[in-house]
Amino acid sequence: MRFDNTKGGSVSLDIRCPVTAPLKKIQNQLAAAVKKCGFMVGESKVSEPLFVDKNHPGVQILKHVYEKHTGEKDVELLTSGGGTYAQFLDAGGIRRLLPGKTVHWTPS
Repeated sequence: MRFDNTKGGSVSLDIRCPVTAPLKKIQNQLAAAVKKCGFMVGESKVSEPLFVDKNHPGVQILKHVYEKHTGEKDVELLTSGGGTYAQFLDAGGIRRLLPGKTVHWTPS
């Protein structure tokens, strides 16, 4: 959020949407909602969402390494956003959610 007495103000948002989300529809809904409050949507920068299929060879390698090091077998693969380092890796990143804590695994 920025405000200047002579230039006015601005608010920046970082919105993460699922791969299947209709981005244009979301943008139109946001524009309509802020217009009701007397604001407008200005400049937009859109990064394509990251989606890597669970059958991708790189994902399968990460799954195998995880299972080997944890002793767990047939772990369920879940997806999460890829707005961080994962977007620069062919297979994304891997993060296992454990009861009460989060463990990050970064391929080397």
